[in-house]
Amino acid sequence: MNQPREYKGPARWLSYVMGRIMISILMRLPISLSWYLGRSLGWLLWLLLTSRRRAVRANLRIISKWARGTGQSDPLETRTIEAAVREVFMRNGANFTCGFSLSGKRPEQLAKHIEMRNSGPLRKATQNGRGAVLLLSHMGPWEALAHHLSEIFRAQGINNALGAIYRRFNNDYMDHWYKTRRESKGTTMFGSRYKFYAPVEFVRQGGILGILSDQRASGGEEVTYFGKTTKATPLPGLIHLRAKALWFGLSMQTVGFAKWRITIHEVPSHLDGTERNRKALAQTSASACQASLMESVIDGFWINNRFKDALEREAEERDSSKH
Repeated sequence: MNQPREYKGPARWLSYVMGRIMISILMRLPISLSWYLGRSLGWLLWLLLTSRRRAVRANLRIISKWARGTGQSDPLETRTIEAAVREVFMRNGANFTCGFSLSGKRPEQLAKHIEMRNSGPLRKATQNGRGAVLLLSHMGPWEALAHHLSEIFRAQGINNALGAIYRRFNNDYMDHWYKTRRESKGTTMFGSRYKFYAPVEFVRQGGILGILSDQRASGGEEVTYFGKTTKATPLPGLIHLRAKALWFGLSMQTVGFAKWRITIHEVPSHLDGTERNRKALAQTSASACQASLMESVIDGFWINNRFKDALEREAEERDSSKH
């Protein structure tokens, strides 16, 4: 039997120390400086990482083609494809650095940088101690949400406890610090390998559980996502059903210089008994993330090969048709 991999040792401790130093510096930077630093870093990465540039270009072309085919406005916001690729890198850079800088700021400073829209449905759904599932996408400075979302929600009259499912780091030192730091802000953390009943019980007890759900899930269900067949996790939907709680999407888009807008999106419920299978739940989750990302595609994290499975399948089909 394979032994579990060790995530300790001098090399991992050194990378943990370096990571903490970098994060500590970012947390102390003024947001404006962090914004410029992040965009400059993104521009440099755009210049150097040619393979990642190709991945972003392919992803954006897929999304743009899908949007035009469904009668929606082009999500590239009138940019040429190359300008959009560069802006993805630069926004991701700013979102990364500002996520840490925002997390180090006092709650009263947030109103200058983050606004919230359409919180009413979530507030109504969580009245009287009911919980909810929140589908998050990798867009905007999402690191700031772990530290300040409870304060942002309280300003909207949403006072429920917050929790999050996260993927464990391959570094025990960083994982312990990251988990402890987030929980010190009042967010209950559940590792992705947690037993299923723990996050379900958290929602049943009135908690709002955030799950990053827009990335490809190797063990997930096949769904249609921006017109391509790929895989997505059914986990948010399963928790939605087991906890008998409504679920919502959350988008975070750039709306100005060092300013972002959080928007809550209602997600169709499966509590009425229709389409309760894993595939339907995964499809609803993927469609919700798709809707959130369409709020601002350029803010999405498209530097990975999101549609790798679909593109490889299409390449195989083209090769087969030639023979």
